[in-house]
Amino acid sequence: MRFILLLCALLVTGCTSTPILTPVSNPGAVWKKHQHNIAALQQWRLKGRISIQNDHESWFLKVDWQQQPENYAVLLSGPFSGMVRLSGNQESVELSDGEQSYQAPDAELLLLEHTGIRMPVNELRYWLLGLPQPHKKVKDLKLDVAGRMSSLRQDEWQVNVNQYQKYNGKTLPARLVIKNHHLKVRLIVDQWQLSSVTG
Repeated sequence: MRFILLLCALLVTGCTSTPILTPVSNPGAVWKKHQHNIAALQQWRLKGRISIQNDHESWFLKVDWQQQPENYAVLLSGPFSGMVRLSGNQESVELSDGEQSYQAPDAELLLLEHTGIRMPVNELRYWLLGLPQPHKKVKDLKLDVAGRMSSLRQDEWQVNVNQYQKYNGKTLPARLVIKNHHLKVRLIVDQWQLSSVTG
């Protein structure tokens, strides 16, 4: 059960307090430019803290997500022994809990087979950046007054970006909440590291 809940933490992105936003005259046009600018980031690292809540319990974890142009690695650690590592690329994904490792063609299949749940790991690469997953239908996309993604729905997931901050000239999420009917996950971003490598 603890292992499953740790994997649920993968549904998250950023947290901190909301600054005063400067409204723009055309949020839609600013959003298009912002999407293009942020989508060029293909190599980055995020360190943060996650809280997970279900109907009965709460958990607090640290997350370290490293994204490369062709692969990613996610480390989850908390008040337990060891850590959970999920790593993959377009060809395969490996999940390790410190005792055993499992492989599958994609992250969703891997999590479904070994935990009994399906998690939107492929979407997280984009949600963490404050972008929709480009190959999934987007519902109820809302922009803030500064022309950035405020919330959206993809599949059964509701994604809310509650705060942005600037990192090396890029505006990225600092607080994000993702939820469905069973889980509510919050992430506080402690650090972004952006590489000069772009698409």
